Formats: sequence, structure tokens, C-alpha cells
Amino acid sequence: VIVPKSLITNWKKEFEKFNSGYRVGIYHGDKRNEFDFDNTDIIITTYNTAYLDLKKLNDISYSLTVFDEIQTIKNHKSITSDAMKQIRSEMKIGLSGTPMENSISELWNIMDSVFMRRYSGKNYDELRCILNLFILRRMKKDVLQELPQKSEQIIYCDMEQEQRNLYTGINVAVKNAIMSLKAFAAPVVLKGLTLLRECCCHPLLLNDETNVNKVSESCKLEALELLVDNLVGSGHKILIFSTYTSML
Repeated sequence: VIVPKSLITNWKKEFEKFNSGYRVGIYHGDKRNEFDFDNTDIIITTYNTAYLDLKKLNDISYSLTVFDEIQTIKNHKSITSDAMKQIRSEMKIGLSGTPMENSISELWNIMDSVFMRRYSGKNYDELRCILNLFILRRMKKDVLQELPQKSEQIIYCDMEQEQRNLYTGINVAVKNAIMSLKAFAAPVVLKGLTLLRECCCHPLLLNDETNVNKVSESCKLEALELLVDNLVGSGHKILIFSTYTSML
């Protein structure tokens, strides 16, 4: 079992909790040279240790290798990823809650199949059919039958005059900056959209050069406070997300 360093103890305790009867050993640390492979049924180690001791670990042929948090080796260019593919095992299982985070190449590397030319930006329906054979996905509705259907409600709120003036000023400045460009520049557009979003959430998220008058009114925060007050008063549990930690 190959895991991130932080999960070594957790895996060992899981085997103990289920009274598996297997002899479980942790192969890690400065004293791993003393590890008794002959009297161990299950070896738990880390990605880094497996990479460093690949030759020694490959003296054994394993019936099963489990890669926990397999997205750790999502980069196909990394030496650790290459080493993990060299481990001799009859079967390999990868466990991950996030098999693809940034690009399809990560999924390709985890599944270890050459299909970039066929599936890069296209043929997703075909790819989904193939992957359904290998990926088990459990939905909340499959586990908790009593959960109601998710409902969404968009709550609109009107800006007070100071916040509206600030937003309008930023909007005009951003449009002028874009119009003055000789060629399209995505960073300029993205920066402008970010400033407008920050102003909508709370003007104090903006720096002093943008929010010169230090506008501190936020219609969104006022609406949120009212909504939270009503929900708390009704005994509801609340989970609040924001793109900006400063807003929280």
C-alpha cells in the first residue's frame, strides 16, 4: 500500500480495526533496512520511500498494489510517477477523490493508457463509457435516500449609491483599458472582471488605489446578514462559501 506520508498510521489502524489477521508492517523511516519482509503480509510505505527504494521493493512480486491519493503522481513527467509504474504487481488499484484537477493528461497518467491524441478536447462521451468500467462513483442520493432534492435560490440585492458609483467607475475604466488595447490581452480582461467581482462582494476587498474613497458599504453583506439571522432564528444549519477569504 503506497500512500502520502500523513496517511501511513491511518492505514495501519484501519487494518487493526477490522481485525484482518494480516501481518501489517510500515516500511518507512531511517530504520527501514531492518524491515522483515518475510514475516509481513502487507507493506505500507510512502510514495517518496517507494521511489528511493524501488530496486529493493521490486525484489518482491506483489499480488496487489494499492495507490492511495493517486493524484500524488498525476504529473507524467515526474520521476516518482515513472517509478510507481515500474513496481511489479499482478494488479494495481488507484484511489482518488480528484483523479483530474487541471488537465486530461493527469487522468491519462493515472490510467496509464496512451489516448491523448484521441481524447484531448474531444470524444468525451466515448471516454466516459470506457472509464465507467474502472471508476466507481457513489452519489449522495445513493447513500442517503432521505435527502431532499437540491434547490437553488438567487437573491438579488441593490447597491447603495456609494458602492454603485464605485462599481460604475471601475466598469468604465476597465472598458476604456480594453478598448485601448492594440490586441486582445486576457490578463487585462481577467483583472477587470476580478475588480468588478470584488466590488460586488465588498468594496473593502479592493486596494486603496481602486477604492480611493474607502467605500465600506456592501449590499451583499447586508443581505447575507439578514438571511443568516433568519436562518439561525429558525434553527437551520448554515455553510457559507466565498471566493475571497478576506470576505469571510
